[in-house]
Amino acid sequence: MRRFIIAGLLVGLCPAARSADIYKANNTTALDQSGSWTGGAVPGSTDTAVYTGLGALSTAMGSDLSWYGISSTDNSGIWTITGSETLTIGAGGITTGGGTSGGVKVNANIHQVADGEYNLGTGRNFTLNGSLSGSSAIEKTGNGALILVGDNSSYSGTMTLSSGIIAVRSGTALGSSSLILNGGLLNAYASSQTLANDMTLSADSIVQAVNDSRNLTLTGTIDGSSALTVRGAGVVTLSGNNTYAGGVSMGTDIGTTLVVGNNGALGSGVLTVSGNGGIIGASTGTTLANDVTLDADLEVTDAGANLFFTGTLSGSGSLTKNGIRALLLAGDNTGFSGGITHNTGVLSVGNNNGLGSGVLTLNGGTLNAYATDRELANDMVVTADSKLEAVNSSRDLTLSGTISGSGAVIKSGAGTVTLSGVCTYTNSTTVSDGTLQIDGTVVSPVTVTSATTLSGSGLVDSVTLQSGATLDVGTLTVNDSLVLEAGSCAMVEIAGASGYDVLTGSGAVLNVAGDFIFDFSGNTTVQAGDSFTVLQGWASVLDNGLSAATMGLDENLTIDISALASNGQITVVANDAGKVVKATGLLYAGLYTGTDMATGIYTFTDPTRPVETAERIGTISSPALTYRNAGFDGEQYLMVDRAGGKLYETTGTSPLFKLLSGSYSYASWHGIDRCNGVYYGIYDGDGMEGAGLYVFADPADPEGTSVKLCTNQVFSSEVWKDVAFDGERYLFVRSDAEGGTPGIYQYDPETDQFTLLSGAETYSDWEGLAVFDSDIAPLRNRKVYLLLFGGQSNALGWGYHQYLQDQNDPLQFVQEDIDFLYHKPYSSAGMLPENTLLKLQSGNSNTQVKQPGEYPALTNAPISRFGPEMSFARVVRDRIAVPDANVAVMKYAYGGSGLYTTDQWWPDGTADRSADGTLYQIFQQTVWRTVAALKNKYPYSDVEILGMGWVQGESDAMNGAADSYEENLTRFIEDVRGTFNTNLTFVLNKLSPNQYQNDTNSGSYASWTVVRAAQQAVADADPNVGATETIGDNYLTSVGLSEGVLHYKTPSLLQIGEDLGNALFDLCGLDSDEDGLPDAWESERFGDLSTSDGTGDTDGDGVSDRDEYGAGTDPADASDYLNLSLSSSFSASWPAQKDIRYQMMKSTNLLSWTEIGDPVLFRKTNGIADFDFSEYAQTNPAGFFRIVAN
Repeated sequence: MRRFIIAGLLVGLCPAARSADIYKANNTTALDQSGSWTGGAVPGSTDTAVYTGLGALSTAMGSDLSWYGISSTDNSGIWTITGSETLTIGAGGITTGGGTSGGVKVNANIHQVADGEYNLGTGRNFTLNGSLSGSSAIEKTGNGALILVGDNSSYSGTMTLSSGIIAVRSGTALGSSSLILNGGLLNAYASSQTLANDMTLSADSIVQAVNDSRNLTLTGTIDGSSALTVRGAGVVTLSGNNTYAGGVSMGTDIGTTLVVGNNGALGSGVLTVSGNGGIIGASTGTTLANDVTLDADLEVTDAGANLFFTGTLSGSGSLTKNGIRALLLAGDNTGFSGGITHNTGVLSVGNNNGLGSGVLTLNGGTLNAYATDRELANDMVVTADSKLEAVNSSRDLTLSGTISGSGAVIKSGAGTVTLSGVCTYTNSTTVSDGTLQIDGTVVSPVTVTSATTLSGSGLVDSVTLQSGATLDVGTLTVNDSLVLEAGSCAMVEIAGASGYDVLTGSGAVLNVAGDFIFDFSGNTTVQAGDSFTVLQGWASVLDNGLSAATMGLDENLTIDISALASNGQITVVANDAGKVVKATGLLYAGLYTGTDMATGIYTFTDPTRPVETAERIGTISSPALTYRNAGFDGEQYLMVDRAGGKLYETTGTSPLFKLLSGSYSYASWHGIDRCNGVYYGIYDGDGMEGAGLYVFADPADPEGTSVKLCTNQVFSSEVWKDVAFDGERYLFVRSDAEGGTPGIYQYDPETDQFTLLSGAETYSDWEGLAVFDSDIAPLRNRKVYLLLFGGQSNALGWGYHQYLQDQNDPLQFVQEDIDFLYHKPYSSAGMLPENTLLKLQSGNSNTQVKQPGEYPALTNAPISRFGPEMSFARVVRDRIAVPDANVAVMKYAYGGSGLYTTDQWWPDGTADRSADGTLYQIFQQTVWRTVAALKNKYPYSDVEILGMGWVQGESDAMNGAADSYEENLTRFIEDVRGTFNTNLTFVLNKLSPNQYQNDTNSGSYASWTVVRAAQQAVADADPNVGATETIGDNYLTSVGLSEGVLHYKTPSLLQIGEDLGNALFDLCGLDSDEDGLPDAWESERFGDLSTSDGTGDTDGDGVSDRDEYGAGTDPADASDYLNLSLSSSFSASWPAQKDIRYQMMKSTNLLSWTEIGDPVLFRKTNGIADFDFSEYAQTNPAGFFRIVAN
């Protein structure tokens, strides 16, 4: 019984088998009527409806019907089924064939109930205007077309295209499932369409966009191993992440366009262009790694986004770039010989062979280097105005081939473009941005615009430098003429007695109205009397206002330029100009441009009567024509070049100006002044923290070393023209904008009030205001000792401020005598306050709010976190005995950061700050910001960087960089010293075994020990580096808490800071009372700094305390002093002071001495030194020995 039931069920589930062919009668009777069919029977689910020998015929459904299949043969016209009902088709599918015309059109709906074949003969298309539904598979065969017009989203079966055509007129025409491309052609019908179906290429197939009104977009994923051919005069878009391996070909039809919208759009195969060629573009930023074979021409068009080719190009077809978007060629395209024509947009080259071996025709657009510097050897032809771009200093572009043609060349971008070949193009060359370096030959006239540079060692026909432009002379030769307009400058490097820059004119004319700047930086041997020939070969030199400035020249030297125009020579001479004599009390300075006095720099004493109390400084002719704004610090005047925005200083009595700003332009600044070695100015640009008043430390990098002041005021440049500061008062010059009373105002930051000082004087005839108080300057003999602190998360700090409260306070009291400045992180928020000096008080540090209960032992919220910098600074401050000295700490730390990666603390080791790691660059800028802020806060004090604390190394140990840690740390320390202070003391705490819980099986154990050993090795090799230990219960980590095992508990952080502070103070040799005795040594022996001034003899042994320090003896013990005890062995021994070098010497006359033996040096600890003089003893003549301590 059970078997028969199962059999019955199986029979019921099978599709109906074909029973009979039923022929359509030649009438229009509805299909559900017997009269519509020959023989009177309506086809059922096992019958095939046969249309044969009929003409054009249109018949309604009448009602839902179910047929096994449809067969259409030998019809002379298109027959149509109309209605909105559903026709169910079984396994018989649809067959059309025979005859020379005709086809089938179904306006009703079709439900495919079983897998079926749609075999459509040539010219016998089947059009479904209704919807398709069902889950059964359909295979399209035959050469005819299956045209799917309706919304077929209810169809979930798999469709296979084996031959012929499938044409779609809706985005859901293929249903919701995938399409198997087993041959044949897929296209859009009547209008453009987008298909989201996934597809599989099981045999080579074609996708076609017939024309611009029948474009086809495929957004699904295409897989398989076969190839895809793109055809038609329209646009085929592939935007899926495709994996098919057979490649893509195009070129069968003229005008075929392929648009890619995904990095994987072309699968993994080769793009082949042949026959009629093709067009390609990108709809979204796309990088194609596919190789490309150009057997015919390919055009890259603008389809809305940039297109990057990172694979290789080969073949002899040409490549044409059109459209405003960028094309990148990043592969080694040595095998590509077809040449490139660049018409519009950007052509970016990411490989020195990226252009292949053919000629590049520049018919417009921009050519640049991608990612890094590039050198291109291709010959080029310029046929229209084209740009050669070096985006920045890390993307310089060198062109070594010949460049010909009739077009113009425009140098753009902030980096350097170098022309090292023969350039015969006849149109103009314009430097509009950055630097153009000519190492070859350029016959085109060159124009250098404001804020740009021309350099090189080649030959150029003619050059014009506009106002604000720079000529970096090098060994450039000019063949015809060189014009330096007013406001331009020629930079001449004189780094030694030979090999310096020489500007050569091959019988040319030099017309100078600009400046020559002579850079002596790095020339340590220059002295008065040295002469340098910097101009040679010129037919004539026309002096139309030539002036000169110097850089890097000792302040006691200057240059004589009187022979520069006549024989091209300058001479270094002693600087006898002297300095400006300071007046008593307040002295104002400014640049006068009115008519009551000659234009020039003046000082005056009464702000209400500047002209009546003015005294001219020097006789520089008409500086207002070139310069604006005058600052004054009591010795030097500051001037800003009106055209180029360069900042200079001058004594006011000499025509020489010293460049301070390097390549930076002060175009967005107003009223630069200097006080106590830092600079003040009103900024109205879009950078930094917006417009306002700033103080900054580095005139060559004001935006990177600035701190905003008086943030209650915007100090709009339309209202406030200038600023001056003398250490006590801020003065501003107000214009008559916004209806205010013009004149000089004093600003009080405490009350945010302005007070008019100038009465009725408007200062409309003055540019630049400065104020100097000669009563303040002598007070600037105090010190601010700045401590630097950095590292990763344990330097950032996991300490809680509750530990700093009085009831449990290792620091024991509220602290108000240390300034702290915390950094602004380079990638995330936090670390507050940022870039603001504040006094250290109990719990006052960078703040992060935690919810109560998040840490079981600390339930009070908010929780303020800090690091070892608290106790580090406290220890140093307590050990400095000078009561009026100030101590400040600048901490810059970032969790998880290392020395090994270029986006963090990586030290380049050169003077080029931009080559350092990103984090380290910002650290350096923040140090300068701190210096500026401290000098502003303490205008009577000098700022001395005393040393640096470093808590770091975990990241390097955990990320495979342990073996390079010693090298990186050594270079980092040297780099920090080179940037800030060559004698800077550096102290670090070693990684702790507690951080891996003394588990020798831990994966971190091996690298931890390598980094610890590296830290100790660096300290052992450098007497000014100390490494503190972290073994024991004083250095416990936060096991089990959310801080993690690597992070120290609060008492541990305080202990680390205390260790580092003591180590730094012991090493740095600070002599705060300047008596020749380091504070640490003096305090240890006398208990304070007031007992001895260094010159006294405390123990009365006949040796001064200062000499006993040098000898390493005890100044409080009369029996302990440096003493030679000669015996038959002629040896000596003495207590040696650590880090003191002892050199033995001999003489026969006590006048001239010769070193003998190796010097003795004890690092880190004191010791007993001894030396055997026996082998150096002599009696005729008599010999003398001495020991020199240094």
